Amino acid sequence: MLSVDNENLQQVVQSIWTQMLGLQLMPQVGTPAQRSGACVSASVEISGAWSGRVLVRCSLNHARRVAAGFFGMEHNCVDQKSLLDTLGELANMTGGAVKRQVASPSSLSIPTTRHDNSWPVTHAENVLVDSEFACEGELISVAVLALQAPAVAG
Repeated sequence: MLSVDNENLQQVVQSIWTQMLGLQLMPQVGTPAQRSGACVSASVEISGAWSGRVLVRCSLNHARRVAAGFFGMEHNCVDQKSLLDTLGELANMTGGAVKRQVASPSSLSIPTTRHDNSWPVTHAENVLVDSEFACEGELISVAVLALQAPAVAG
């Protein structure tokens, strides 16, 4: 049984970003903000007694700044691998926290990352929790999606 709600997910995400990166995230409420420019996303899948995934998404520019802080390097020195590795690690840590709150047994996949300008949700998933945060003038989205059970022919 999933026990993650919007408030719980916000606390988890804020804690991870503050502890790992020293960044303050402010939950956003109301109408979702418009995104512009290139974005990156990372996801981890949870499988077992509960199946779904956790998605983290932000602008390419913000991901570069986060990676620079994570690796202790200048913003303009961050390569694509470091940028995607950092976002993947943030998705992995968030996914681990969500995994502890779903039915056992369950396991966590390695993170997958991609550049995109769309929210990568498949037709077989339900968005259970979708939280947005502001950080240094940028928008960060974190969502928990449940895999829908396949329809039974009858």
